[in-house]
Amino acid sequence: MYKLTILQAYNAMQFFLENYYTKTQSDDLGSLLSGMQLFSEGETLDPAMWGEWIRGLEPNKDITILDAFEAMRKFLEDYYSYIESDDIKILLDLLRPSQEGSFDRIVWAQWLNAIQQTL
Repeated sequence: MYKLTILQAYNAMQFFLENYYTKTQSDDLGSLLSGMQLFSEGETLDPAMWGEWIRGLEPNKDITILDAFEAMRKFLEDYYSYIESDDIKILLDLLRPSQEGSFDRIVWAQWLNAIQQTL
């Protein structure tokens, strides 16, 4: 099982969201992505973004692929609470597990691809 660093997980999230943005051209997602641009570890264009990301992770814990996915969902939920965007809500709905606890196969495959592309 893969163990990710905080930076690898962040980069995977950014890659995943950029791919989703390419398909939707959502202005709200575009704004989020511009603020997420990373200059160095812990320094984003919007200074609050890195802190928001870190809050979704447990300190001093190895980050699994699932942990990183759930942290991305938490990050987007926090962002949604600020802007209440229909586009972000649709994305959040895609990221939620089913009642059985599984994720949409296409979304999960895209997430795994994001992980592979950023390792």
